[in-house]
Amino acid sequence: MKKLWLLLISVLMLTACSEDKISGDGVDLTNVFEITDDPNDPVQHERYQIFKEYNVPVLFNDTIAKRQIGTDLYGKPVMQYETVDLNWDFDSYSNSVHYVYDYLKTDESKMDALRFVRKFLEMCSKRMRPFSIMVANNLTSKPESSSLAEKQYVSGFRTLVFYNVSNLSDDDIKTTARDVIYDMVAQKVKANKDLCSMFEAVSSKYYYRTWEELGGCSTSLEWMRKNNIVNLNKLFYGLPYKTEKGSTNSNKLDFVDFVMLRKMVADKEEAESVRSTMVQEIGNYGFIRANKDLPFSTPTDAEEDRNYFVQAILTVGDEVFNERYGRCALVMEKYELLKDFMVNELGLEL
Repeated sequence: MKKLWLLLISVLMLTACSEDKISGDGVDLTNVFEITDDPNDPVQHERYQIFKEYNVPVLFNDTIAKRQIGTDLYGKPVMQYETVDLNWDFDSYSNSVHYVYDYLKTDESKMDALRFVRKFLEMCSKRMRPFSIMVANNLTSKPESSSLAEKQYVSGFRTLVFYNVSNLSDDDIKTTARDVIYDMVAQKVKANKDLCSMFEAVSSKYYYRTWEELGGCSTSLEWMRKNNIVNLNKLFYGLPYKTEKGSTNSNKLDFVDFVMLRKMVADKEEAESVRSTMVQEIGNYGFIRANKDLPFSTPTDAEEDRNYFVQAILTVGDEVFNERYGRCALVMEKYELLKDFMVNELGLEL
């Protein structure tokens, strides 16, 4: 009998902690996501303004709502909670990861976080806006996840969680928001298997091969052998081909400026001609960059290749992309596939 009572208590405890779902007998969420105004509270007022403009509630706590559903054997209340649970997927649930939130504690940090959220929503297309956003000071997990340390967001089924975004400069806010959107678009592209198959088919014969093996890349190979800073990942053809943060000053130069500074060409016209030829050579195989680790080789696989395209498209837009690669038939074939999906499915303006 004692074992039976323990079993019943366990069941009650499990049902008392409801996951992120709405049901007739669960927590009433009719108005819980509606943000009300308080002009005397700067944080609440800004949450309200964001909600009014973008229809996205911003949360600072993973407990959305709670209610008492009864009492236990000792007369103590049994509560049911509605929480942000990042383990939910569209049609499945896994409790293999336990997320631990470090909440924002001051109004100043919350206002800084809201500045980031506003910029993100401003840059994000309407169709890509999440149902809700939660902002934390930090997010960790058990077991530990290296991806959490590398990124500043986790996307759940109904909630996008940002962390480590409350101490960013204005420039960093824009850059971080842009990088999050890059990653979100890349993930949505990856989830479309038909699109990925069509994209991969364009250059399927050319992945993870050397440019020398492919042939037709003599100018690219010649210039890469002249100077190890010159490679097909550093054509410096404007963003996104600027080098990464922390690079030396020489690496931050535009390709044209760099080869002119090193007196590797007679004039600017020759430098631009060399760059144009290198772009065309790799573009003939459908590529806009080389392997991230081996510049003398093509991208490892279609995913690496796709990510380069997503970054380039979102950074330079339709007009500039066509100016750069319009004469590269295979590049433009891939571009049109991704552009159609981004514009018509994700609602992006390129």
